[in-house]
Amino acid sequence: MVEIRELKNNSLCEIETFFREVSTKEPWNDDWSDPCQLRQYILDLTGNPNSLAFGFFENGEMVGLAMGSVRH
Repeated sequence: MVEIRELKNNSLCEIETFFREVSTKEPWNDDWSDPCQLRQYILDLTGNPNSLAFGFFENGEMVGLAMGSVRH
């Protein structure tokens, strides 16, 4: 089953796990070894009123993530 869900701050652990897993590999090779820095980065993207975050789930597992914000 495939599903797209809007993610809120109650999904932070799930977002962090997926984001770390994907962004530390090619082609990005980001260093997210500091969990506090990663948490703050995710909160910067998801923690304001204009934020939008969506997860793409396949059989209950997150396989895609889109985070951004609405600008007027």
